Order: sequence, then C-alpha cells, then structure tokens
Amino acid sequence: MKRINPDKIIMLDAPEWMVKYGQDQFKWFRFATHHYGDPARPEDGWLFGSMLFDHKSHGWLHDAPTFSFALNEYFMKDAVFSADKTAVIRDLIRIRVNGMNSGSSAGKHTDSDKPNYWAMLYYVDDCSGSTDIYDLDNTILTSIEPKAGRMVLFPACYPHKANPPTGKDQWRVTLNYNYVIEGDLNKDLFVYS
Repeated sequence: MKRINPDKIIMLDAPEWMVKYGQDQFKWFRFATHHYGDPARPEDGWLFGSMLFDHKSHGWLHDAPTFSFALNEYFMKDAVFSADKTAVIRDLIRIRVNGMNSGSSAGKHTDSDKPNYWAMLYYVDDCSGSTDIYDLDNTILTSIEPKAGRMVLFPACYPHKANPPTGKDQWRVTLNYNYVIEGDLNKDLFVYS
C-alpha cells in the first residue's frame, strides 16, 4: 500500500528576531476575503487571504510586507539546507498569506501535483488551529500546532488542511510559500507497506 512518507514533513524554526519582525508586520495586515477550494463543496468555506508573490505575474505584488521578502531569503539561503545539504531551489512559485478566525474554514487540498514542488508554511503567532496532513487513505497522518516562527516544509502533493482557531478573538496567520526544490529531499516521498 502506497503511503505518505512522514520523514518528508520537516519542522524548522526561524530565529527570534525574525519571529518578532513577522508579528509586527502582520498585526495590522489587511486581508482580502476569498473562497478557498471548490465552491460546490459546502465544507470548503471562507477564509481571508492575499497573494504576495505569483510566478505567473512575474514577481512581487503590491503591498507585500517586507517580512515576506526576508523570510524567503532566510529560507532559501539557510533553512532549507538544514533539511537537505543537496537542496537546490530552482524557483519560487507563489507566496500567500492566509488568516483564519473561529468562523473560517478551509477544505483539504494539495498545493500542486507537479514533481519537485514543495510547500513551506510559516506560522506568524502562537494560536490554536492545527494544520492536518493526510495520508493517501484520508486519515490524518500528523497535526501540526501553530507556533510563532515555526516553518513546516513538505511535498506540495501531500493533502493538508488548515483548521480554524478555537478562541473567539484569535487569528491564525500563516504564510504559504511554494518552491521548486531539487535534491535528495525528493527521494522516497512515498513509502510502501
């Protein structure tokens, strides 16, 4: 049976100065409202999000917080190599900032089915509202609790879902980066049992 390789879900932590920088920048960020997922599916609900970088648009979009540049540089020059010394980042595909409150919902999805595509999530603040990564049989493989400065790197083809925070006045803010990465990271994305 083909299964997701849990060793390819990699947790990294940003330095403390970067955590504070991100929290300061996103405290007053203005989110656009959009529907996430398939509008025909009632379980795919509304959340708040904005595109900060889009490969198709050839670059950074207006009003992108400077923190998103800094985190991209840190990840590309330092963090990814702590996960794989052979890693070569070929391209940055997109950066989105997503915000959720207790009334938000998002459906299970993948970011891409293309080879060598990776997702990196960055949690701006500590809050409730886990990210669930699913195995191919639709069972939850792991739940990752948001922690300020935590980065989670995983293949973009892995199904995942953001859960809303449970606190009435809580915001769950994540940055979602999608990269094309070559190297040993791409070996054994799936295991067989």
